[in-house]
Amino acid sequence: MLDKILAPIVGGTLFIAGCVLIWSHIRTWRGHQADESLDRSDIQHFRSRYRRRLQVSGVLALIGLLVAIGDALIPWQKGLLAWFAIYWLVVLLLAVVVIIMGLRDMRATQTHAKPEMARIQYHQRELERQLLEERSKRSNGQH
Repeated sequence: MLDKILAPIVGGTLFIAGCVLIWSHIRTWRGHQADESLDRSDIQHFRSRYRRRLQVSGVLALIGLLVAIGDALIPWQKGLLAWFAIYWLVVLLLAVVVIIMGLRDMRATQTHAKPEMARIQYHQRELERQLLEERSKRSNGQH
């Protein structure tokens, strides 16, 4: 009995999670589009990230649907064991695709963030240097 309700619960949860992620990505992308402070390269990065993440979330929702309806679609007890195996192999392959796409997104985000972090750290060092100079002037009685 538990196996008959577990797959729809897990699959439904994955489907809902995928749909919520899609909605979240759309909201985030609209926010980036409205942000006038972003330069062209940032907008391009966010557009690519939006597409990647939308694809991952869509495949995740698809996996949820397939898990939820998997046992109902193929009555494997009636001798369709080969179709059952193929069906679940496709679901597993989609899961691997999600993992690979997620890793690709992570790498692209790291690649984009690295020079930005270097720029921020440079700016921070400059501000710290200016602060030290200002403190030094004040401690010497200069204003």
